[in-house]
Amino acid sequence: MPALRADFSIADQYRAEPAPLPCPVQVLTGSHDTDVTPEESQAWMALSNGHCDIHSIDGGHFFIHSHAEQVLSHIKDAISPLLPLR
Repeated sequence: MPALRADFSIADQYRAEPAPLPCPVQVLTGSHDTDVTPEESQAWMALSNGHCDIHSIDGGHFFIHSHAEQVLSHIKDAISPLLPLR
């Protein structure tokens, strides 16, 4: 039992430090989102060793539904340099 208690104690106290992503990050946020603040969106900058672009799209938390074409355009622009030439 002491070993099991020690394991649970260690697991309970452990706090992982996230390693920064080794790639650029594109953040899409809704300009009228009441669930995610601009400061919370900017927090992504600390989670990447690469460049971080933050794009605000008109709408609330679910802007991806009402502005799907704009969201897809941002995704296409972000990944197109990574795709092989055709």
